[in-house]
Amino acid sequence: MLGSCSLEALRKRKSYKWRTYPDDVLPAFVAEMDFDLAAPIVVAATAALAAGDCGYGHKGELGEAFAAFAAKRLRWSPDPARVYAIPDVMTAITEVILAGSPPGSPR
Repeated sequence: MLGSCSLEALRKRKSYKWRTYPDDVLPAFVAEMDFDLAAPIVVAATAALAAGDCGYGHKGELGEAFAAFAAKRLRWSPDPARVYAIPDVMTAITEVILAGSPPGSPR
């Protein structure tokens, strides 16, 4: 399910985590980046790169897909129109804090 995730394969990666520390140090903090990508993601990314489609993504049917997932998995019915594509986790956290804080709250 999560791929091979072998140490040998991980050490070949060029990310900060695998290039910062010497080989005798195991950067043991776990992240999603340490697992193999799902085959459909590799296919979609490869197709987008081959087509030169590297612009900002459109949310497409993200709202509907998330609402269907939430209904099935969480018994929750979010409004698909209120689902937004966010570029990273910290941006999403910032937006949630801003949305839930009174106007003028200290940052």
